[in-house]
Amino acid sequence: MMQVSYDQLYDAIRAEIPSFEVRYKDTSRWMRLFGAILFFNPAFMSRYVTTFRGKVYVPSAEWLMADRETFTAILAHEYIHLADARRLPVLFEFSYVFPQILALGALGALGAFWSLSWLWCLLFLVFLAPWPAPWRAHWERRGYGMTLLWRVQVEGRHLPSPDPTDPFVEWLTDQFAGWSYYRMGTRSGALRWYTDASYRAVSGQGWDEPYHTLLRRLGVWHG
Repeated sequence: MMQVSYDQLYDAIRAEIPSFEVRYKDTSRWMRLFGAILFFNPAFMSRYVTTFRGKVYVPSAEWLMADRETFTAILAHEYIHLADARRLPVLFEFSYVFPQILALGALGALGAFWSLSWLWCLLFLVFLAPWPAPWRAHWERRGYGMTLLWRVQVEGRHLPSPDPTDPFVEWLTDQFAGWSYYRMGTRSGALRWYTDASYRAVSGQGWDEPYHTLLRRLGVWHG
């Protein structure tokens, strides 16, 4: 096991993605807007880390300074989002918020000022419901894949068997089935993914470019 500090990881990510920065939600107008929109996740501004337009936003400077080393594993997760967004910039951002982004079609109802026929656009509001979001789940499986890899390859910690009653497995599957990501997937689907991903995290096999690129740069890749 090799300890990787926050500063080491920050520098490694900057070497891969020079535009990368860590910013603070409490000073960001974008994040305050998102915090108001994401009513289903009241902890968005106080506990969650978010990647947006090539930057990683943490709740506040005080939050980061309180325990930078714990944040390191989270930052590794966010690096995968940064790498995916750089590789597929438009597709990543659009697909992450699909299908809920289709609710914007309701703005077409403003055309009712000219013709009432435009009111049919209000039907787009149905997309505000917590419909399954397979692409969001896909991107988060990639992010949480790094979470598992980091736990094994960097921290030298054990991954529990895919027992849905295990606290770690329950927490992880709840990320997909719960409200944190607006019920983007199912608990059973997340458990099937974990069964495969935990095996790959231990073996170090079956991971693509962003994962081993970063871990090799840090000198901790054992795949």
